[in-house]
Amino acid sequence: MKKNDNTNIKKTTKKQEKIKEENIKKFAEKIEENKKISIKFSKKIKILVFINIIIALVLAIYFFLMNLSLIQVDMKLNLKIYNIASIIISVLSVVLLEISYKKENGYIFLHGIEAFVVSIVTLYIINVYMVNINLYNNIILVIPLVIGAYYIIKALTIYIKMKKEDLKQKNDISEIVKRGK
Repeated sequence: MKKNDNTNIKKTTKKQEKIKEENIKKFAEKIEENKKISIKFSKKIKILVFINIIIALVLAIYFFLMNLSLIQVDMKLNLKIYNIASIIISVLSVVLLEISYKKENGYIFLHGIEAFVVSIVTLYIINVYMVNINLYNNIILVIPLVIGAYYIIKALTIYIKMKKEDLKQKNDISEIVKRGK
């Protein structure tokens, strides 16, 4: 009879170990699944990064055309063009800031600040050109690099922030704590 009890205990222990292993596998699969970004957030990230790439390209073209106009167009006309462009960009900045305030949207607010910086750079570059053309040439070469670096860092920041937000939504710990109370 003792031998039969030992056999039953061994079978029960094996079953318990098998159940534990299955549970561990399920938890591991769930953890791996939670590490992946959901389709909803993946689409949102792609849209935000795409918008930022478009803005970076528009700014690169804007500064390229600005530099080209200094070579091709009369200086007095250039001053008028730059001043008008700066005013238009400043108005766009204010509109974006107002929209972001009404919608309480941080991304639109950031785009408004970016537009404001571009308008200031536009005004600054005109003055630099009139004072020191060598400094202007150096600045006009550095601006696209700065824009590129800024938008790469911004895209990485968006990705990291959105991934954290997605993982936070998938996290079951807050639900478990609520159930425990």
